[in-house]
Order: sequence, then C-alpha cells, then structure tokens
Amino acid sequence: MPASSRISILWKGCGLRMLNRDFMNLWRCRCFWKAVTVRLSGLLYGRWTDVTAAEKELVEASRFQAVPVFIYAAMCGTCRMAQRYVDLVEEASSYSIRRVDITELPGKAAGWQVESVPCLAVISNGEITAKKYAMNSVTSMFSFLKEELT
Repeated sequence: MPASSRISILWKGCGLRMLNRDFMNLWRCRCFWKAVTVRLSGLLYGRWTDVTAAEKELVEASRFQAVPVFIYAAMCGTCRMAQRYVDLVEEASSYSIRRVDITELPGKAAGWQVESVPCLAVISNGEITAKKYAMNSVTSMFSFLKEELT
C-alpha cells in the first residue's frame, strides 16, 4: 500500500477528514504539527507511540469514578473560548474538570474516537462514556456534566 493511502486511512481513522491525500492538507488540519509528526512517524515507520503520562493518569483516575475531561488543541481559537466556559462551570459548581491537550493523547484520542476539538468528555474505567462537542453556553455544559456525572 502506498504511503499516501496509509496516511489517508490513518486520518480517517482518527475522525479527521482529509479532502485528498496530499501533504498540504495536513497543514490545514485542526490538529497541529506535534500530533501530525507523532502519528505519521508511527504510521510510516511501523511503530506506534507508547502510552503517554497523560493517558496513564486519565485511565488511573477514571477507575474509581467518572472523570470530566476537556480535550483541546493549543492553537485552536474555539478551544480558547470553550476554556473560558469550562472555567465558569468550575467556579459555579463543585466539578473539577481535567484539561488535556489532544497531542498528549495520541493513542487514546484515536481509540476514543475524538472527532473534533474542543471536546468535553466523561471518562469512566478508561473509556469515554459521553462526549459533547458543541460548547454553546455555560448552562448547556453544566447540564451535560450534571446529567452524566450523577
């Protein structure tokens, strides 16, 4: 299989859509170069990255109770706006929401089928039980967390 086909399959598997197989579309992709480099090196050279510390921490924390996690990308403008909403939800409630950059979860993001960022997720026993992509308002985020964590 040519490398370009494998790259296209990889990105479709991660939930990210590429318009065609050329590398210039990777530049326009929502994930930035750190994630691209990690995933492409694993694909092209036949080695997948080890489980990162962030992945281990999330899996360990979610063994005993459901953990709300805000998954974002550092260079995403929508993520910055959504982070303000997450701050307000934390201030107005007793929820402690973990924040994780998607580049720190290269293997888990694909396995959990995180399709876009920002993503507010609830993780239980190492698996995502609920996801929310539309960060419309603080009240919608709060009601999502209240529904999923109780």
